[in-house]
Amino acid sequence: MKKILLPLLLLVWSIPASAQNYTANVQLTIDNTAAGISFTSSDILAGSGHLQANSASCTSNSSGGDFRYRVDGVAPTTSVGVLVPAGGNIVFTNTITLLTFKAIRTASTSAVLSCTLSSLLEPPVAPVGGGGSGGSSGPTADVNLTEVGGAAIALGQTTMAASLPVAIASDQGALTVAGGLAANGAAAATNRVGTLPAIVETATLPTLTDGRNSALYVNESGALVVAPSLTGAFATDCTFNGAICATGPPVGVRVDTTTPSAEADGDMVAPWALPTGALVTANIDPCSRGTKVYVPISQATSTVLVTGTASNRTFICSVAIMQMSSATQTWSLAGGTTATTCGTSAVGLIGGATAANGTDLSVTQGNGASTILKTDTDADDVCLLQSSTTRLNGWLTYVVAPNQ
Repeated sequence: MKKILLPLLLLVWSIPASAQNYTANVQLTIDNTAAGISFTSSDILAGSGHLQANSASCTSNSSGGDFRYRVDGVAPTTSVGVLVPAGGNIVFTNTITLLTFKAIRTASTSAVLSCTLSSLLEPPVAPVGGGGSGGSSGPTADVNLTEVGGAAIALGQTTMAASLPVAIASDQGALTVAGGLAANGAAAATNRVGTLPAIVETATLPTLTDGRNSALYVNESGALVVAPSLTGAFATDCTFNGAICATGPPVGVRVDTTTPSAEADGDMVAPWALPTGALVTANIDPCSRGTKVYVPISQATSTVLVTGTASNRTFICSVAIMQMSSATQTWSLAGGTTATTCGTSAVGLIGGATAANGTDLSVTQGNGASTILKTDTDADDVCLLQSSTTRLNGWLTYVVAPNQ
């Protein structure tokens, strides 16, 4: 029996009587210093041979005033910080909190904060705040939080600004959404997840104002409605190959043969298409998208082939002008005003501005898919000028469009 008792006695003697290596009593007078009252480093960082203070139990005097404190290194104000009433208690459980503690009184009366700083291997757990109904004190006491960051805590749903932030880890797994998922075509339940939310609607669309949100709408077959008609009714599918829809196009694309007006940076524009239905994806050549006009040529004197259009230019897509090889006359294709058969402000398109400065050759240019010539001025005519009466034959195709 003696052989067993001796090791047990040695084991008991080897356990420290206390886990506390360092203790200091400090009093802080919490006044209105703007930078905040704090512990000194000598209070917290003990001399050689001791652990630094990693906990503190503090009580403010009941005859003093209320004060606020922060532990993020930022000075509190009379309205921002954790509020401690007169006679309240505070417990700190780590060195960083002690080093960053700053306090200021909330009114004209200063508070005296009496603290016991110590280095405990196991910091205590005790109530926070003063005079709350959080239960009894001790290691298993309730924690009565009444404020966070100087703001009172309220139960129930509230705004984001009045809520505690919640951080989700970057490696967080997928979150499970409670509730049944509505299948495609099934009646909507209280939980509308699993399919893209959209409203099936056959009646008139709601009238929206600037800045309002709009739900996605689908017709009864599930097709997404992307452009209502001008009357507000739902668009339906058109008969294939150009029949006009009774209630508007199924997709908001404008058919246009003219060049749209120049838009400024940031403007909203609608997509548009050619009469063939081909979507215009860039500001392409007028001869590629516009409706071409064919002009036959058979003349023995200078003639206006194309009469100019206001605010537009004439884009020539193809031209063929032929004369007999034995002819001695010269000719020019020019742009100018009608009054004198392009004789005023004339500009040569093929040859010079007059027939005398033209060519005596036959010319064939262009395949109709792109512009080969255009007038230099809005509303100018296109004229075929000839120096004598030898007949000229051929053709010309063109498109009228704004300058580009």
